[in-house]
Amino acid sequence: MTIQGVQAALLCQEMVVVGDGRPTAHWGATVWNNGKDDISQDEFGVGTLKNLGRRVAEAALRMAAGK
Repeated sequence: MTIQGVQAALLCQEMVVVGDGRPTAHWGATVWNNGKDDISQDEFGVGTLKNLGRRVAEAALRMAAGK
């Protein structure tokens, strides 16, 4: 419920919320830090980061194109 409340506030300010998409479908990336400030071993998390970055770029391109 907390995340939904934050998203509602963002949407009220006309912001765009982008998730990382399929196959994981999170409300953002999920990265695990092993306590050594190193996320390179978290293959799943890095994959969600890449998906999120791709989807943000797609959303930006669509918005720039006026779609």
